[in-house]
Amino acid sequence: MANNEREIKMEQEDEAVVLTPEQIEKTQEEMGAGTYVHVFAKPFQWEGKTYGQLVFEFDKLTGRDTLAVERELAAKNIFTVVRSLNIEFQMRIAARACTSPIGTDMLEALPIKDFERIMNRVRAFFAAAE
Repeated sequence: MANNEREIKMEQEDEAVVLTPEQIEKTQEEMGAGTYVHVFAKPFQWEGKTYGQLVFEFDKLTGRDTLAVERELAAKNIFTVVRSLNIEFQMRIAARACTSPIGTDMLEALPIKDFERIMNRVRAFFAAAE
């Protein structure tokens, strides 16, 4: 393996897969703008599982997801003026869009750099829809 190439290990149904950055970029392009593949600089461990990447499929969300998130926030007395700029709203949308079963508690536990990249992608998705 070349010095400038790095291997990224990820778990997918209990088997490790190794992709090069070029393969990840190609996969991202094939999935389209409504999908984001977040690759961790260092594997992230949560509740006994190791994550090398998370895939978010924003295009698969519906209005029902938005309404459900709004109801969740209202039940916690959190109200938003601009949903796409509210971090609580963004986290819940990201959790719903993720192809791995995660919750906001996992997102909150991410290293800040990873957390912010994911939240930036949520904001970018909403900005593109306007």
